[in-house]
Amino acid sequence: MSLASSTGIISGLPVDDIITAMLTYRQLSIRNLQSRISDFQQQQQAYIGINNTLLNLQQAVSALTDASSFRQRTASSGDPDALEVTAGTTATPGSFSVEVLQLASSHRLGAQGFADTDTTAVASASGSLSFRVGSTGVVHSISVDATTTLADLRDAINAEQSEVRASIINDGSATNPHRLVLTSTETGAENEIIFVQNDTTLDFENSVIEEATAASGNTYAGTATSGGTYTGTESRRYVIEVTEAGPLETAKFRVSTDGGVTFGPESEFTASATPVDIGDGVTISFSAGDFAEGDRFQIDAFAPQIQTARDAVLKVDGVTLTRSGNTVANAIEGVTLDLLQATSGAVSVSVANDTDSVRGAVVTFIEQFNVVIDEIAGATAFDAETEVRGVLLGDSAVRNIARTLTQVVTSTIPGLSNSGISSLASIGITLDDTGHLNLDSAKFEDALANDLADVEKMFATVGESTSTSRLEFISADTETTPGTHSVVITQIAEQAEIQSNQDITGPLSNAEILTFTVDGESQTVSVAAGLTLDEAVEAINSQLDDLGLAIEAAREGDRLRLFTSDYGSSQQITVRSNQSGASSTQLGIGTTDRTDTGQDVAGTIGGQGATGEGQVLTAVDSGSAAGLEVRVLATTTGYVGSVTVSTGVGIQLETLLDSMTDSETGALMIRQEGLGDSISDLNDQIEKMQDRIATEEIRLRSKYASLETLLAGYNTTSSFLSQQLSQLSTLLQSISGRN
Repeated sequence: MSLASSTGIISGLPVDDIITAMLTYRQLSIRNLQSRISDFQQQQQAYIGINNTLLNLQQAVSALTDASSFRQRTASSGDPDALEVTAGTTATPGSFSVEVLQLASSHRLGAQGFADTDTTAVASASGSLSFRVGSTGVVHSISVDATTTLADLRDAINAEQSEVRASIINDGSATNPHRLVLTSTETGAENEIIFVQNDTTLDFENSVIEEATAASGNTYAGTATSGGTYTGTESRRYVIEVTEAGPLETAKFRVSTDGGVTFGPESEFTASATPVDIGDGVTISFSAGDFAEGDRFQIDAFAPQIQTARDAVLKVDGVTLTRSGNTVANAIEGVTLDLLQATSGAVSVSVANDTDSVRGAVVTFIEQFNVVIDEIAGATAFDAETEVRGVLLGDSAVRNIARTLTQVVTSTIPGLSNSGISSLASIGITLDDTGHLNLDSAKFEDALANDLADVEKMFATVGESTSTSRLEFISADTETTPGTHSVVITQIAEQAEIQSNQDITGPLSNAEILTFTVDGESQTVSVAAGLTLDEAVEAINSQLDDLGLAIEAAREGDRLRLFTSDYGSSQQITVRSNQSGASSTQLGIGTTDRTDTGQDVAGTIGGQGATGEGQVLTAVDSGSAAGLEVRVLATTTGYVGSVTVSTGVGIQLETLLDSMTDSETGALMIRQEGLGDSISDLNDQIEKMQDRIATEEIRLRSKYASLETLLAGYNTTSSFLSQQLSQLSTLLQSISGRN
């Protein structure tokens, strides 16, 4: 008999039903555990939901804790086609008047026309084309020889990666149409392209009047000859068109100076064998022959200066300024002017606080705060009518989160000096009876318009120095106690610097090369002979900037001062020259390495020790000023100042939310992990109970199988006995009959 039989064959018992009933009873404990797991999982999801809303609130708060968020500026131009304006955080709100009188332009030169680009040589022998940009620029030298073509020269100039770019323009003229054009990459009157040596056949200095050419299809069969000395300032194409037919001294013509787009008066000139001046010193003469109406001739006049190097000229509030470029970043503090075209008059420029971004960030903060309150309320609610309980009803950690957040947003901000605004309620953000934040728009807009700095203090950590010219607040951390902290300077920060050995009394006698060693690598700067000290400073700074070195040059009295851009002991300058340091007509550096190292600031903050790095002084990690950073601009030791720190709601919330949502120590995370451990333990118990039930089922089925086997044996014995009794009865009857 099979163990899987649903009904006992011998006993007739409902085996499966009996076993199922017995096992079902044993599974009640499992269902109880599974119910507990379901409750724990719901609690886990509730914790996760609240934690996610806290993270979203944290992100919203972060947008308000950066002080620069409140110092953004918007700028507008009354004529954006001519003048674009951007403003940084240091810009002062207000209105300005800007008039663009002239745009800055780069210098552009062209050589006379050339027959081809890749066949004819531009030089008859070995030599160079050497040039620089500006009177103090670096000289770049391009080698040429009798095989150098126009295209070769262009490519070599561009490969030099100098401040000059070369191109070839085909002007379409009948003769020598290819022109090499050089363009300075820098704008400004001081950035002209200057040739130091020109061993090519290219002429970048003199104007050229090219040969006159006749249009195809002309009736006139004679020769047209150009001549004269071109006095124009820009290149032109002259077109001569016969308007009255006839021979010399009879035929008349008119002239176009713009390539045939427009013409002068009809029959203005008479065709002649004597040169006729048709404008700007350009002449044309003809040999004998008859002209037909409509016959045309062409003369190209080329001026080498295609575009002059000019400074931008503008007026700001009536003050005339010149700048080398069209991006002007230092005319109005914190404002960048992009000059696009000259204006016909003054253009209004307005700078204002960017309150839109602040408003948006505050509204988002309020919304996210209210989402947290709603999420917590839903998880901890109890409906008396339906007796529906929130999954976290009575949870102390969750209740504490809501209570703590509420305390922060309703608190008075410590460290504020302005008594008029000291809490969120004072700028229109209040808490209602349901625990939600509400915004009084009128009150908030008034605060944005009139007290933006105080609105900033409501959210960010802000520091104010007693003297911003000598002491600047940089930052504070969560350990910094709000209030006023004294700053005492015992050592000022210094740059690394090296000066000339003596006064420089005149222009440099010889060209000089300075070699700077930075991080083990040497970089050289060259200064041409004949430069004054001011010109040498300009040349050195230009090259240092190109090299990307954080080193600057300046005039200190009549001496050269070389110094690092940054301050501190990490700054070092090492320099030597190829000229003697004893001459008053050289830079006075000397031929041996001279090295100097900077110095870090030193002092105390809040009466406690502080560490200095460059100009930055940071309070040690103890005391009320712990973590406070200031930049010291003082130039003398013994300076005593102070910084007042206020810590806004945003910073307090950010610190609080960091703790609440910490992935290891946050209360909600600890709760989730504890529930996870409990769920894991319950699953282990369920697995063991299921194993025991499976074993029990096997045992029960085995017993019922044994019962059936036993009953089957009894049945067999019974049948045997019945058979034996029957046989005995028959035997007895047989014996009885015989008797």
